[in-house]
Amino acid sequence: MPAPTSSDPPTIPQSTSMAVDTVHFRQLCPWLRMFEIFRIAVDLQKLLLAVAALLLLWGGNWCILKLPFATPEAIHPQSKIFTFGSADPTELPPAQQAAAFGKPFGADWKSWTRVLSPLDTVVRPVQILFRSDASWSQLALSWTQLLWTLAVWAVFAGAITRIAAVQIGTDRNTGLMDALKFSVRRFLSYFSTPLIPLSGIGLLWGLCLLAGLVGRIPTAGPWIVGACWGIVLLLGFLMALTLVGLAVGWPLMFATISVEGSDAPDGLTRAYGYVFAKPVYYVLLVAIAVLSGVVATFLVFHLAGFAAYMADWGVTWGMGSNKILQNKLAAGWMSVLETFVVAFAHSYFWSAATMIYFLLRRSVDANPFHEVYLEEDPSDELLPWVDEDQQSSTENSTLTSLTLPDKDATGDANPPS
Repeated sequence: MPAPTSSDPPTIPQSTSMAVDTVHFRQLCPWLRMFEIFRIAVDLQKLLLAVAALLLLWGGNWCILKLPFATPEAIHPQSKIFTFGSADPTELPPAQQAAAFGKPFGADWKSWTRVLSPLDTVVRPVQILFRSDASWSQLALSWTQLLWTLAVWAVFAGAITRIAAVQIGTDRNTGLMDALKFSVRRFLSYFSTPLIPLSGIGLLWGLCLLAGLVGRIPTAGPWIVGACWGIVLLLGFLMALTLVGLAVGWPLMFATISVEGSDAPDGLTRAYGYVFAKPVYYVLLVAIAVLSGVVATFLVFHLAGFAAYMADWGVTWGMGSNKILQNKLAAGWMSVLETFVVAFAHSYFWSAATMIYFLLRRSVDANPFHEVYLEEDPSDELLPWVDEDQQSSTENSTLTSLTLPDKDATGDANPPS
């Protein structure tokens, strides 16, 4: 190619097109998906499940407090459930529950703590179990409350996390009855998973108890315990580590079973493994979930209060008085509104636990979000049903056509005699 001379016209470079890929921020920063929790939590199916769980928890707690061992001395303030927030809704008459919604932007700033109410239902009874001054009646009351709470959450939290898992992984919706059937079939897994660490703590506590009994031996007992105090400290460290993992990873156990369709051992090992493998990342996700949950719960609470205020404002102009909320029927409707507001906090809590599990699993095991256990493959619905007889005959005909070649096609003029 001849070199260009000065008399040649200047060459214009051809325009080149460059394909620029779209930047997916959710792939670069997966934790941004935490801000989808509000959309996932605002689901009528989850709200109905949370309302049913609340009614059973409140009703069960009321019945438990009527048991013989629930003496006034046993009803310790820390043994009551739903201690987060301004007050326990079961301790308020309907008129006072309605009064909390009477002011649209009131001073009830403690309402944001309701986002932690599901965790409180388990933590508060467990705290009594580890008190050295707890009486036998207090222990019996705490164990009864704990077992009832775990039984209720095993059904309804399992269903909530199942619906959230399918929505997050496949962008599909699961029916309420299908989710309940899923959780009922795995009731023992949901129920027993948190009890396994408590059983391990009880075993370690029993070893420490034996050391204490040895210490009662006159003269030599304290020396023996002092010489073996390093072993006792190791047992205490194991108990503390197990309890911390249970406190921070308990919601992930439910999410594991709902996402993987597995059993209690898998839920236990994954929850502990993911938390201790990525503790900083887990704390970051929990902080994002709590902060966004505070804002969401606060807005929902005051939006409901503002709606009640506007309704009361309009009725007051018609009735000429503002005593409508003192009516028992109107107060009952306000209690329903209050229950749905609290139910949103519970729906948000379990939806956040499911999202955190997906993010931790992606960070530790590099599993994509779409890997969710499905009991029925939707692609199978597009294929015709073939029974075994037809399938075997089809396979035989296929094998026959492959093993017997056509003589005309091969051109064999001298077939074997």
